[in-house]
Amino acid sequence: MLRNLSIRGKLVLINLLSNGAAALAACALFLQYGIMTAWHLAAVVSVSSVLAFLLVWKLQRIISGPIERLAETVQTILEEKNFTIFAARGGNDELGRLIDGFNEMLAEIQRRDAQLKAHRNSLEQDVQQRTEELRALNAQLLAARDRAEAASRAKTAFLANMSHEIRTPITAIVGCADLMLEPSLGPAERQEHLQIIRRNAQHLAELINDILDISKIEAGKMSIERTVCDLPRLTGEVVSLMRWRAISKGLEFRLLFDGPIPRHIHTGPLRLKQVLMNILGNAIKFTERGSVTMRVSCRPEGNGSTITFAVADTGIGMSREQMEHLFQPFSQADGSTTRRFGGTGLGLVICQRLVKLLGGQITVESQPGVGSTFTVSIDGGPVDATQMVENPSEAFANPAAAQPAEEPPGLQGRILLVEDGVDNQRLISAQLKAAGATVEIAANGRQAVEMALSRRYDLIVMDMQMPELDGYGATAQLRQQGLQLPIIALTAHAMSDDRDKCIRAGCTDYLAKPVDRQNLIRTLGRYMPASGAPPVPQEAAAAGGTAAILRSKYADDEQMRDLLAKFVGGLPDRVSRIMDSLHRGELEDLRRLLHQLKGAGGGYGFAPITAAAAQAESAIKTGQAIDAITAQVNELVELIRTVEGYDPAKEAAARP
Repeated sequence: MLRNLSIRGKLVLINLLSNGAAALAACALFLQYGIMTAWHLAAVVSVSSVLAFLLVWKLQRIISGPIERLAETVQTILEEKNFTIFAARGGNDELGRLIDGFNEMLAEIQRRDAQLKAHRNSLEQDVQQRTEELRALNAQLLAARDRAEAASRAKTAFLANMSHEIRTPITAIVGCADLMLEPSLGPAERQEHLQIIRRNAQHLAELINDILDISKIEAGKMSIERTVCDLPRLTGEVVSLMRWRAISKGLEFRLLFDGPIPRHIHTGPLRLKQVLMNILGNAIKFTERGSVTMRVSCRPEGNGSTITFAVADTGIGMSREQMEHLFQPFSQADGSTTRRFGGTGLGLVICQRLVKLLGGQITVESQPGVGSTFTVSIDGGPVDATQMVENPSEAFANPAAAQPAEEPPGLQGRILLVEDGVDNQRLISAQLKAAGATVEIAANGRQAVEMALSRRYDLIVMDMQMPELDGYGATAQLRQQGLQLPIIALTAHAMSDDRDKCIRAGCTDYLAKPVDRQNLIRTLGRYMPASGAPPVPQEAAAAGGTAAILRSKYADDEQMRDLLAKFVGGLPDRVSRIMDSLHRGELEDLRRLLHQLKGAGGGYGFAPITAAAAQAESAIKTGQAIDAITAQVNELVELIRTVEGYDPAKEAAARP
């Protein structure tokens, strides 16, 4: 019952009991003097004191006990830092409500601690995750920095090597050009210098083409023009061009076919030839002795086919570490490779990208000191509708010399050449005139517009970069005036968007500098009336037999007339020395003479002589029987004797 009282009631009760005890004491005092005896007084006082003490003690325990237990609980919580301990509830009075509030406070602290712990754990996880992300990002940044530094070093080395590669042919070209200016230079030496200039110019053009190709690839502007092409013929052209490079190094060159191949495939023939020639060229370059073999096979796959070219050599080979850098731009397998063999380090990168554009892949297997095998697989398109060549090797059984490129048809008609460079004016006009065309020259676009609108022409060759009015503006003005003549753009830019820009300006077709003579005439011939035959048909007739007169294609060139006369005048002496070496069995001297004649013949416009001399030289290099060599040499000599202006009397006089 006392427990249910409030603290205020309990205090009031204690006060009443205290007052009652005092009243009893007073009463006892009163009784002491009035009624009762001392004994009675003592008994009353004692009993009242004991009762008062018991009541007060009980009431104090009821009030102070919960407070003391609460204090002990607080002390324990403070010492143990354990907020899961709760105070025992004492009753429904103010102390009970105080203890309940204290327990609620502990529960709230507990909830706050749990939340703080959860937040702390989440924060630690976030910090750990962010730390791991930062570490990964730092690793990526370090790797990117290393790659960038490696790429920078590779590009620096590439530029240094490219500078050397470009300066080397330029030095040869400039040096030989200076020697050509010497008035005392003989025809043979002049011809040799011309060949050096041409060879180094072609090499320089290849370097520039590599740079342009990798630029177009990196810019994503390289495209493949897919057409139907003759696979055996394409393979034969590549082999014909590369076989002599191998033979000149004393290497065996083999072409093998693993089963039948389709006559026609659907691919990009120009880019495929570029890939094959690059890989074959590398195989020959890095092989000092042994052989180079190309295997061709076809594997039908569903509605299509896969054409595979495997080029194996017995060259220096590569380690696995070297192969990892093989298809990276601006690098070769080994830095010493560049110094030893030359090259830009772009070829295989270009090949890999081109093969990917052709719908295929390129792989390599290699062992140091054993050799390498590069395998190119491309999509050949469907084979159901094409003829299969059952014995393709028969078409390539005879390792004859590469035949000279077929002369493009001659041109007839009037051409307006718009070119501001004097040297290019002379070169291109001479090539077009030699093909049979009449050429007039305009030095800028404004002059070209005036001439084209006032005179009659069959075609315009328009340089696109000129002063006053460039080719784009001139072409646009001519089209606006209603001129419908074919306009062939001529520009030093070679990106695919440059071609599109020329076509949008109104040009009919596009040629990139440096312009190959045959490509120039063949392109113009598509838009002009053709003469029906090359300008020197006698040469073609002479190639088939010895009855016709063999005439140089430069016979009507005023600038070549004196040089040509000296060359023809020296032919009897060459024939005499060739026959003398043959009769004495001095094959090495004979091979040297044939090699010189092979280079000189084509330079002076006698392509059949070059082909025949190359075939005779091949017979010596491949170790054919003396009878076969004699037959080849006799055929060459008979061909030389049909040259226009050849003097048999000089041959007889030159005999030892």
